[in-house]
Amino acid sequence: MLLGLNTSTIPRRMPIPLNEVASSTGVPVREINRLIDDGFLPKSAIVESGDHRAVRAFAVSMVAFAASNAPNLNRELRREALRVIEKFVKEHWNRLNLTCPQIYSHS
Repeated sequence: MLLGLNTSTIPRRMPIPLNEVASSTGVPVREINRLIDDGFLPKSAIVESGDHRAVRAFAVSMVAFAASNAPNLNRELRREALRVIEKFVKEHWNRLNLTCPQIYSHS
C-alpha cells in the first residue's frame, strides 16, 4: 500500500507530496528537491504548484534509486538509468502494483 491506499487503484500519474515520498523511500525532502533541481528526475515526474512540489507515483522508485545507487554512476549513466527505470515502471505499472505492493508500503 502506498500512503494507506490499495496500490492497485493508484494511478501512475498521481502526485505524491514530497514529505510522503520521503517517508516511503527514506530519502530526505531536501535530497528529493536536489534531485529535481539538478534535473535528474524527468519533468514528467514532477508536479509543481506555487511553492509546493510533488512527485508522480511512477517516479517514487526513481527517487529511491537516484538517492542510493545512482551517486556511484557518472552523470550521464545516472540519467540513462533513470530513463530506463521510468520507461519500465510506466510500461509495467499495473503489473508492478499487483505483484509488488510492498515496494510502496509504509512501515
